[in-house]
Amino acid sequence: MVLRALRDDRRALLANPHWADQVDIQRIAFPRPRQQLVELLDEDHQWLPALVLGEGARSAAATRAESGRLVLTDPVAITGYLAKAHGGAAPHP
Repeated sequence: MVLRALRDDRRALLANPHWADQVDIQRIAFPRPRQQLVELLDEDHQWLPALVLGEGARSAAATRAESGRLVLTDPVAITGYLAKAHGGAAPHP
């Protein structure tokens, strides 16, 4: 699940439109508290953008929330993860 602010940069999704068929993208308002993230993860993990990894998914760049779910918050790490998992354009090194 990718949670994004309404004002977030959408270039990666524009370059990889097929990702929208592979992940649940939810656009949420930027101001805190971001209740969707608090309920899904915890109070300390309200960063945007956020990619909440599914059951069994792994990434060395992910952090573990109190809920036990793994989450990526760095846009480059998110784009790299989605490119590796679902194909498409990845960030250049």
